[in-house]
Amino acid sequence: MKGQDEIHLAELIGGRSRPSAGQLVGPRLILVSTIVLGVFLSCSKPPTEPTPPGAGGPTDTARPVSLEIVGPAELPPGEATRLAARLHKSDGSTESLAKGTDWHSTEPGILTVASDGLASALARGSATVSVTYGNVPLRFTASKKVLVIPAGTYAVSGFVREESFPVAEATVTVMSATTGAGLETVTHSDGFYELFGVEGQAQIRFSKSGYSARVETLAVTAHSELDTQLVPEHGRGNYSGTYQLTVTAGNCRPTSYGSNVLPVEARARSYSARLTQNGPDIRVELNGAGLIAGAFSGRVEPNQLLFKIGGWVDFYYYGDPFDLVEALAPSSFFVVEGAARVVEEGSTPRLSGELDGAIGVARIASPVDANDFSAQCYAPNHRFVLERR
Repeated sequence: MKGQDEIHLAELIGGRSRPSAGQLVGPRLILVSTIVLGVFLSCSKPPTEPTPPGAGGPTDTARPVSLEIVGPAELPPGEATRLAARLHKSDGSTESLAKGTDWHSTEPGILTVASDGLASALARGSATVSVTYGNVPLRFTASKKVLVIPAGTYAVSGFVREESFPVAEATVTVMSATTGAGLETVTHSDGFYELFGVEGQAQIRFSKSGYSARVETLAVTAHSELDTQLVPEHGRGNYSGTYQLTVTAGNCRPTSYGSNVLPVEARARSYSARLTQNGPDIRVELNGAGLIAGAFSGRVEPNQLLFKIGGWVDFYYYGDPFDLVEALAPSSFFVVEGAARVVEEGSTPRLSGELDGAIGVARIASPVDANDFSAQCYAPNHRFVLERR
């Protein structure tokens, strides 16, 4: 015989009603209805999949994803401010870091930064501030350029060129301005210059020996860019032809990387050189029995020629190959790196000057650090002579 609850359930599903039989019937029907509705709803819902990690579920942990430096982009000389390192996380939150950071300034003579992020402005200019946090593989770095400049004034920057070639060591002077008259700087090797603290209508003069000076006018009401061209006063000589290049070691500075005493065979080396000039651009190609590498470029200016010979310093930081390598013996290689400056001497073109850089003897043909050298001679006065043949 069916139980009373089973009868009630069958009647409920079948849609039949039954007269009340006292206080027990109502509560039982409510309980049964609740059970049936719960079963129905649970069967009609699709199965729930677990929340994957990192999707914001209750077990997800916010991960650090980037680092940012918070602080002003400009600071007047003599003032200080505290920079903050802000860590951004995967859930969108941020955290200001008070410990575990390492601060650095590229120009401590312009802007210093203490271990707690306190930046102090010392002199006009620009510096890049960087901060690192964490350890490999979760190590984060952020950087920020900060101008040290008087309040209410602006920076003027640009390039000085001859045609498409940079003019290095050109003098840039603010001749007149509402603020900043008398400011002066010199262009870098790429022709770039920056002036800090100019405001109002300004006249800026660009000059270099051998070039016609040029004056530009600029209304400075914000940070501004001003490029210009310089033209040689008396044209430019043509130095294409065949020469003999002789490199002679100068007075070697002491070094902490091995010996600074070159063997006799490395004190002076000579090569046949072919110079090819195209406007201010000049290319040197060397010939010699033991040469492994022997080509580099330079620039012809009105009063001098400049050459850049890539070496291990450039190779280590920028990936540049060596420009001059000669095999002296199976495990002995003569290498040269540096910048040479020469001038014309005599009626027959003889280009004579000095190379500021290093002459070394390496154990391998492609040295990558100081440990690969058996001897190195650093000097600002290595002799560098090109005699026309």
